Amino acid sequence: MSSVRKTPAFIALLFILISFVTALSGNASSDITLRIGVFQNKPLSYVDDSGAAQGIYPDIIREIAREENWQLTFVDDSWSGNLARLESGDIDLMVSIVYSEARDRIFDFSKEPVVTAWGQVYSTKDSGILSILDLEGKSVAVMEKDINARHFSELCRKFNVNSRLVSLPTYDDVCNAVMNGLADAGVINNVNGEFLKSRFPLYSTPIMFSPVNALFAAPEKKNSEIIKRIDQHLSEWRKDHQSVYYQILAGYFGTPGKERVSYRLVAGILSVAAVLVVALLALTSLFRHQVAERTRALSESEEKYRMLFTNSNDAVMVHQSSPGEKLQNFIEVNDVACSMYGYTREEMLNISVKALVDEAHEEKIYHVLEQIYEEKSCIFENVHHRKNKDPFPVEVSAYLFDFKGNPTILSIVRDITERKQAEQALRESEEKYRLLIENQIDLVVKVDLEGHLQFVSPSYCRKFGKTEAELLGQAFWPLVHPDDEAVTRQAMEGLFSSPRKASVEHRAMTREGCKWLAWVGTAVTDDTGQVVSIIAVGRDITENKEFEAALQTSQETFLSVLDSINATVYVSDIDTYDIYFMNKHMRDVFGADMTGQKCHEVFRNSSSPCVRCTNHLLLDDQGNPTGVHVWDDQNPITKRWYINYDRAIKWTDGRYVRLQIATDITDFKNMESELRQAHKMESIGTLAGGIAHDFNNILSIIIGYAELALDEIPDWSPSFQNISEIKTASLRAKDVVRQLLSFSRKGEQEHRPLALSAIIMESLQLIRASTPSSIE
Repeated sequence: MSSVRKTPAFIALLFILISFVTALSGNASSDITLRIGVFQNKPLSYVDDSGAAQGIYPDIIREIAREENWQLTFVDDSWSGNLARLESGDIDLMVSIVYSEARDRIFDFSKEPVVTAWGQVYSTKDSGILSILDLEGKSVAVMEKDINARHFSELCRKFNVNSRLVSLPTYDDVCNAVMNGLADAGVINNVNGEFLKSRFPLYSTPIMFSPVNALFAAPEKKNSEIIKRIDQHLSEWRKDHQSVYYQILAGYFGTPGKERVSYRLVAGILSVAAVLVVALLALTSLFRHQVAERTRALSESEEKYRMLFTNSNDAVMVHQSSPGEKLQNFIEVNDVACSMYGYTREEMLNISVKALVDEAHEEKIYHVLEQIYEEKSCIFENVHHRKNKDPFPVEVSAYLFDFKGNPTILSIVRDITERKQAEQALRESEEKYRLLIENQIDLVVKVDLEGHLQFVSPSYCRKFGKTEAELLGQAFWPLVHPDDEAVTRQAMEGLFSSPRKASVEHRAMTREGCKWLAWVGTAVTDDTGQVVSIIAVGRDITENKEFEAALQTSQETFLSVLDSINATVYVSDIDTYDIYFMNKHMRDVFGADMTGQKCHEVFRNSSSPCVRCTNHLLLDDQGNPTGVHVWDDQNPITKRWYINYDRAIKWTDGRYVRLQIATDITDFKNMESELRQAHKMESIGTLAGGIAHDFNNILSIIIGYAELALDEIPDWSPSFQNISEIKTASLRAKDVVRQLLSFSRKGEQEHRPLALSAIIMESLQLIRASTPSSIE
């Protein structure tokens, strides 16, 4: 009995001593003033109507500051504004910030989380948004620089969903945008979202993602001791479920609809209660202490399971039922269940599981119940429907346990619509793949690194006249033509480097004989990036090869003909005058292949198109060829004469180009000139022949009369000498006439010896007669 009396006194004394030591330690702490950045993020942090900082983080940092003797100044700004302040060092701490690698380069973070939150999509109740796929093409409001916005964007990218993100300063703005129709949905972390639902009639969709811890942050390499002290307090408080940390959380996450109780009031009440407990301890037994310990353990257990229940991503529902009895209503459901089925909590607690099951699958309930009673747990799939009767597939994990002596079933329900859609898409894809492979004309194979066939398509089997069983496990190398094995192996080496693709053409020994096959191979890699196998698609290109060979032969023949033509042939662009082709003769004439240069520059030595260029005449107004245009001129570079044949032809790319074939007519021009000269001479000869005839007749008369006069005149007479000169000159004239007749081919030439001295004497007499007397 004495020990019982002494115990309360000892506890009271200990309580006073601890208070005294705490006060001393508080006074011994250094006096530090901190600027704390807060923003409207209720309930984590916000500024009330009086301008005071409130919320979980301000309350916690105030409690730590009280114990550490810190002075606090709260700086109210937007989320992005506080980030900028923290980076510049304008504030010492920022509340409710999530760690990321990018932020870690400029900030120091606390290690102990205050709350754990995840991103969640909120919308209006009639939005119909139930999965990430429903956000295709919709606008989604997010808070500026919120990490949930980045996580949501990554989630959309993974599911190939195209949503338009609308960045707003605060979560309140996000809610207003959704309610006013400016956005189809909004991304908010679940802590703020559930709190904001009391102010905005928002609907929390089943779309949840990326759980994260919200921490304190300080500028890089500043206030590291402050961060360390915060972590120490949080670490100690989180271990004690009666600590001020849990009191603060309970004050904000209490029963919905009630005003939160100030943690200071709670602390005051607890202090009074502590004094009463101390007094009562004097009158109670030590058994009371054991009851308190047991109660605390139960409280911790209850808190743990309550957190699991309320924070589950799946619908959790509890109902009591016995074999053979009517299904009873739910006795507990979480918020996710209400959101999933579209009921309010009150409506959910007034229905049974039968109301949620599609009529076509109602019978399955009773078979499952029997299994649960026998095996205590069961996982199965079923089809449920929402309040609006829309069916959706679910996966149910049911567990049987005893609650207050009654068999109770805990059901965890997961909406597997997306999984079923994915499975259906996979089945359809596999079916399409199977049909594609079975009806594929191209050859499809998969081989290991040694060339052993792991998969062959039916078309491959048909091509080589073998069954799938005969080919699988065998190396494909024996089917490759020996002369092409080396080039095939060399091509496959490209599969082991980026971009891990390769192509090759080789001959193969098929059931139809030796055929040309073209292959495109892609390397298959494991998680470490190592090549483990090769998938290749091949096609029989034998006809293409034969056509290419025929085309090559035809091309070579055509070029041989063009190169053997003794004429210049070239092709040029009608608009740009660029040369596309020159035959060998033209290359020889101009001494080089001038393909790609301007025709007027290299063929005419002119900076502008030729005056006689026919390009504008080759096509009509409708763009159709106008035929052949013929013209001739002398090339200013070669000085040779050419006759040019110009026309428009279609080039390999389908465009019309200019084709010119020019023949060298220089020799013909020379022959033509000589012929004209011959014609002139012939005309002169004809004329000379006619004149010579007339002169011959006249000279015959003159000579005849001269001879008659000489016969009648004596030789001593002066007239005799004169008439003799007349006769001599007439005979000379007759010789000239004979030469003219000979030139005109009308007289025969007479060849006889001449006395040059006599001719010279006669010529001198003629000259003397015509020479003036003043010249001796």
